[in-house]
This record gives sequence, structure tokens and C-alpha cells, in this order.
Amino acid sequence: MSNKSHHHEPGHPTVGHVSPLPQLFMVFGALVALTVLTVGLSGKLPGTTGMLIAMGIATIKALLVALYFMHLRYDRPFNGYVFLAAIMFVACFFGFASLDTATYRRDIAPYEANKLMESEGKPENMYKTARDDWQSKHGGEGTSLHTSGEDAGAPAEGH
Repeated sequence: MSNKSHHHEPGHPTVGHVSPLPQLFMVFGALVALTVLTVGLSGKLPGTTGMLIAMGIATIKALLVALYFMHLRYDRPFNGYVFLAAIMFVACFFGFASLDTATYRRDIAPYEANKLMESEGKPENMYKTARDDWQSKHGGEGTSLHTSGEDAGAPAEGH
């Protein structure tokens, strides 16, 4: 018994769909433009607004990649529904995870404000004291906060 579903007739392409190069370059240009927009907006829109805009741009980029580079636009509708269900699952996951951040924000904000004042308004120096203290206790400059090698299972000194 032969299976004709894998048999290709002469003259029929063996590939499902070949996208024209100008279309692929336009999608690539859109992806680059959206990436530049994301980088340009990072840090300018604080809090929830910035996160929602960044996630919206990331979703559009994922849709472009799936539709054109993964050829979902030309595939069976069922595959599109599976992709849409996966996107909805990820959106629900991020949504439920972000609900928890509001619970701790009132405790974290004063601590971060105090650290920012101590660092003379420079965010990159906010945790310098804690990092320096840790490095002095655990091997000096250049040591990592991660354990590795033979002492990975051993408890840290002084704890």
C-alpha cells in the first residue's frame, strides 16, 4: 500500500510556499525599525506604560516572524490557531505574573529611592556598596556572585 500524501507530481514544487525577496526585505526592515523603536523608547516610558508598549512591539515582531518567515500566513488555519493559543497563553502568564509586582512595589520603591539618593542619583551605582561588601567577603575584586566549580555545593562563608 502506498502513501500518496508524500508523493510529489512532476512540475509541482516540493516547498510549501516561496516568499518573494522584496516582501522578506520589507518584513526585515519592519523588524529592524521596531527594534530601533524599542531601544529608543527604553527608559523614556517608565512603569506599566513602558512595559505595555514594549510587550506590544515584541508581540508585533513575533507575529511578523511567524507570519512571514515561518510561513504561517500561507499555511493551514489550524496552525495559526495553535500559534494564537500559544501567544494567548504567554500573555496570560505575563499578565498573572505582573499582578504580583504591584503587591511588593510599595515596599521596594522607598528602598530603591534611598539607594538612588546614596548613589548620588546614578542608577549604575545603586548597589555598588553591597557588591563591594560581597566581593570583599568572598575573594576580592572580579569574583562572581555565582558559585561554580568544586565549591558550588558548599555553603558561603559567614552564613
